Formats: sequence, C-alpha cells, structure tokens
Amino acid sequence: MNGFGSPAIGGARALGFQPALSLAERNHFVTFSENTKGRSGRPVFIDARLLPQFLSLIDVDTAKGQRIVRGIEGLRSIGGGISSYQSISRAARHMSLLEEIEVYYFIEQAQGNGMPAGLFITSLKRVAKGASVKADIYLVDKSGYTATNNTFFTLNDAALSSAASVGDSVSETAKHAAPDGWGGIATREVFFIPSKLANEKGNWLCPMEKQSNPVEIENKISHTLEQTQKRQQSLKKGEPIRIQIHGEACKFIAGALNRSSGHIDSLDFQFIEPVGNIALAINSIKNKNGKNSSPIISTNKASLISLSQVRFQLSQALSDTHEKKLSKGVKESTAATTAILNASRSISNNSVFLNAVKQANRLGRWTK
Repeated sequence: MNGFGSPAIGGARALGFQPALSLAERNHFVTFSENTKGRSGRPVFIDARLLPQFLSLIDVDTAKGQRIVRGIEGLRSIGGGISSYQSISRAARHMSLLEEIEVYYFIEQAQGNGMPAGLFITSLKRVAKGASVKADIYLVDKSGYTATNNTFFTLNDAALSSAASVGDSVSETAKHAAPDGWGGIATREVFFIPSKLANEKGNWLCPMEKQSNPVEIENKISHTLEQTQKRQQSLKKGEPIRIQIHGEACKFIAGALNRSSGHIDSLDFQFIEPVGNIALAINSIKNKNGKNSSPIISTNKASLISLSQVRFQLSQALSDTHEKKLSKGVKESTAATTAILNASRSISNNSVFLNAVKQANRLGRWTK
C-alpha cells in the first residue's frame, strides 16, 4: 500500500491497452455493491484494501455519501466516457470526479484468459478545495493572522497544519493552542500547508492543468525546522519550542526531516489528529534527536483509522522507556477501530464491498 490504504496497482506495465491487472492482483478485488454485479451494465469491482480509505473519505450515512455511492454505481454504464478524465500516458486508466472524491479506475475488456471484464477501482482521493495560497508561517493573535515570510518560528507555541485555507488552519490549531493566562489563546505561529494538492501521479486531460509539488513544501518545512533549531541554540533557551503537527501535516514530516541536516533537540513535537504514516514521522524525529514528549491526540474517524493502519509500526517507534505511556495510550485509543477494521476486512471474493462499509459504520463510534 502507498500512504494510507491506497494500493499501488498495475505499475509501469499498465500502459496503453495492455492488461492493467494480473490475475494475482484481481484477487484483491470484490464487487462494489449489489447493483454492480453486471446484471445491468459492466460489473464494477473495487480493491478490498481500500476499505480504510473509503471509510475515511466517504460517510455513506449522509446524503452526500449516498450521492457518491450512486455515482460509483453509475460508472457501470458511463465509466470511461466523455465526462471522465483519461490518463495521457495510460489509455486504460481513467478518473471520474464524484462530488469531492476522485475515483481512479481501469477498464478491462474480456481477455480470454480467465480475467473478467469490468471496471476496477484502484484508488480514491479527496479533491482539496480552497484558494491558491502559498505555504507560509502566519502570526496568529487576537486581531487575526498575518503572513510573516519568516524562515523560522520565533515563539514557543507553533503548529503545522494542512487545510483548505489559512482561516481553517487557524481555527483547527486554536483548539489545542496554549492559553494566554487571561482566558484566551496565546499569540502563536502557524505554518500553513495548502491542501489544494494535485493528482498523485500522471497528467490528466482536464480543463485546468493540475500540478503538485509536495517536495517543495517538504523542503520549506525542513528549512524552517533547521533555522528554528539554530535560533533556539543561539538564544540558549533551555526549554524546547513546542511544535504541534495537525492532521495531514503529518505526511510531510518524515520527508522534511530526511532532507534536513543536523539535529533538532531544541524542538518538541506533538501530533494532533494525525493522518498519514505517523510511525515514519516519529522515527524521523528520533533520528534527528528531536523530542516527542506529549501524548498523541486522536479522536476523529480519519485519524483513528490512519493510526490503526500503522498500529504495530507505531508501537515499535514508541519503544523507548519514556515513550511506553504514549504507546499504551495509542493502543487503547485505536483498539476499537482496529477491531472493527479487522472484522470488516474479512471480505472474500464473493463478498460485497458496500456491505463491509455499512458493517464498519454500525460498529464504529467515530466522530467526524
């Protein structure tokens, strides 16, 4: 799997009209719903390993979630048609936009080798919305927020947050910001990461060309952390600066620290509702002698599912004596979600994916 619940399918051989899926890969796919078994239109299959991602992105108990489900079922007759986006380099690969979800799939014609014809969903991705605002450090106080253009944090209360807008990041980080001693929130700094990212791979035929450069953001975070460490050392401050990592900002930490030089022992990180491979992020922090002394806070569905996906690796990452309590807390907070996912993952080739989704939602007690 790549990232969190999104399997890499087909590889380089899925070019042009070559078969997109091997028989071994086909074994991971199950019927999407009772309405996509091929009685009307082509069959629609989905990779069963996408269950955690589907649960995080789509709430089938809402009107929007039901519209997305109906849209996926509708691919049996219109998938790959004029309204879909087609890969420039891979003629068999398509993407359809349903509400705010991009659905990636291959269309298989009958091969005569036991491979069934049909539409195979290989990946799902949320379309990030928001204005095109660059990543930057914003100073947040009672009067609002202002871009600083700084290359380091200057305050002891800082955060990294990925959201659709700076305002959303400010609101998100305020929930766990330090108090000012007067019943309000202390002035703080927020490194804003725009969530308006492009498609993960390839170029797509669409009205507006999409481009993404997560490496550029990782480089900027890397430089910010390096410069903050140097500043803290020059000031000879005994207490490390506290840096909270919110939500999907977690995804950028490992890459950023892998690009940085030196150590970061003057920085103390805390993860708030992390989404992404937090085990990699924590290992990268430890490799740079950074601190991770505060509990991981995870209460919403996307974060709990994400942590459950790397539960074992996270336990190993939190192996030091002083981290045992943190590890225990993570195990306790993700125990129910892990059990639900394990039960719902027992999807056989004859199962229906949507039924597993409904079962997980019945058993889960997640916040949104």
